[in-house]
Amino acid sequence: MGSRRDCTWILGLPGFRVERIEGEDGDATSRVLVRIERRGARRYPCSGCGRRTSRVRSARDRTWDDLPWAAHPVTLVYRQRRVICRRCGIRTERIEFADTKARVTRRLRQQIGVDCQSMPTSHAAVRHGVSWGKARRAEKAFLADWDCTRPKKRPRHLGLDEIQRGKGQQFWTVLSDVVHGELLLRRWKTVRGSKRAELQALFAANRHLFKAYVLREQLDRLWTYKTRPGVLDFLLGWIKALRWQRLPEMERLGDFLFKHIQGIAAYCDHPVRFGVVESINTTIKAVLRRARGMRDEAMLVPKLKWATAHPIRSARDLMRFLTAQSLYSNR
Repeated sequence: MGSRRDCTWILGLPGFRVERIEGEDGDATSRVLVRIERRGARRYPCSGCGRRTSRVRSARDRTWDDLPWAAHPVTLVYRQRRVICRRCGIRTERIEFADTKARVTRRLRQQIGVDCQSMPTSHAAVRHGVSWGKARRAEKAFLADWDCTRPKKRPRHLGLDEIQRGKGQQFWTVLSDVVHGELLLRRWKTVRGSKRAELQALFAANRHLFKAYVLREQLDRLWTYKTRPGVLDFLLGWIKALRWQRLPEMERLGDFLFKHIQGIAAYCDHPVRFGVVESINTTIKAVLRRARGMRDEAMLVPKLKWATAHPIRSARDLMRFLTAQSLYSNR
């Protein structure tokens, strides 16, 4: 498997070196046990205050799952000490590459956390060779760190809606930032090529459909007015144009719009789009459907924040979560 110096260079953990590597020869997917030890002076950091001390009370072996080497799952083995700190008393030695009480390293936790946002937790657990519970805890810690460190913007306009949660009359109130969202519509100006020819042929065969489409396109002008009287005059003119067109569905739409004229006119003062709220609700339902339901609401909230914030759009964004570890030698 190469020299210990080469293995230390591959492992890339600052302040540690490889002492021994154990594995089953001949098996292409066997687990590799890598026993590591600290480099330099025998002084161990306290998990409470971080001060280093050489006074050791006891020690025992502890293991952490790490990133695989090729097809081999890797487990790190380190003899962790219980130190006597002058400030904190008896404390466990601090491990720089893993969190307290964690059973996976931070870099493996990042990989599992990112994968769990695009696949079920059980699939991510199988992919990384860990148990479902370990993958679930890694995802929860990853989302908690992401939610604490991500930049938070003060919303200018808030959207409010309710979504059913579970069975019975259980609803969640969802607040969303409607300024930074998008709403895509299929409009006439976005139809190109053969699709526009097909639409024209359909209009020629059905004149009522053509009239309804034209009236619908004219209704888009409603959102271009900047004053409340302008909105009222346009809507009254649009309803007047429905006369003798024999379009009962459009007439019911006109009555509905006139009934809510105050809310529509408020768009002149606050031009925000509440279709973003509905799209966020659709995203929430997709996350719940992919997870086959979720009972841990504390875990679900950061998972929904991740899904609606779209933190990863390119390979450069991905590197913000998969922190690269610098390589070290044992010199």
